[in-house]
Amino acid sequence: LTVRPFERRALNYLVNEYLLTNNYKLTSVTFGEENDTSDLEDWDSVGLNCSRPPDLTQLYRWYYYQLCIEDEKPKKEDFSMLVNFDENLYDEYKKFKTIVHQMQFDVVEYNKRINHIEQEKLNLNEEIQALQHEKKNLLIQLQLLQNRLTSDATSN
Repeated sequence: LTVRPFERRALNYLVNEYLLTNNYKLTSVTFGEENDTSDLEDWDSVGLNCSRPPDLTQLYRWYYYQLCIEDEKPKKEDFSMLVNFDENLYDEYKKFKTIVHQMQFDVVEYNKRINHIEQEKLNLNEEIQALQHEKKNLLIQLQLLQNRLTSDATSN
């Protein structure tokens, strides 16, 4: 597999950046002198019209992660090497995941209770309307009885 010129410039830039960020300054200077490309410290001088790629460490971790996904799920040891695994952070993540799961369950239960209460409210409103209708009929009957009593009292 041959490396194309623009790939070589991008790789040279990334290698030089890695050397500089990890305090290999003398090696970086030597690397820069041995390269025929121009400025290795400026991404714009690489000549690619795209955003700067992630650094070599991130690319390595991404590649390693892809290998783990394809073969099998990463083991805890693999994962710790991949992302500087922090046991406390992972425990906190599991705790929050449990809390979120419980909150989701609670939301479902609350929605069930709300639906039940809304149905109960509808039933009570129907009962109130029926009682109001019955009250109205009883008042009419009472009025009729009072009218009959007053007409009977006046005719006597």
